[in-house]
Amino acid sequence: MQKNVGTLDALIRITLGLVGLAYCASAKRRRFPLCLAIHSALKVAEGVTRFCPIIAIFGKENRKLS
Repeated sequence: MQKNVGTLDALIRITLGLVGLAYCASAKRRRFPLCLAIHSALKVAEGVTRFCPIIAIFGKENRKLS
C-alpha cells in the first residue's frame, strides 16, 4: 500500500475524525451519530495510514513528490 495522502491532509483527516467521534460519543440515541462515527473512524484510519482508497481508485495523489 503506497502512501497517497500528504502530511497536512493526514493531520486534517485525523483532527476532523476525532472531532466527529467526540460528537458521536456525546450524542444521545439517534441513528445519525452511528453513521457519523463510522465515517469519522474511517477518516482517522486514513490519516494514520496516510492511504485513501478513493484517491487510489481515481489514480491521484494529494502529497507533494520531492
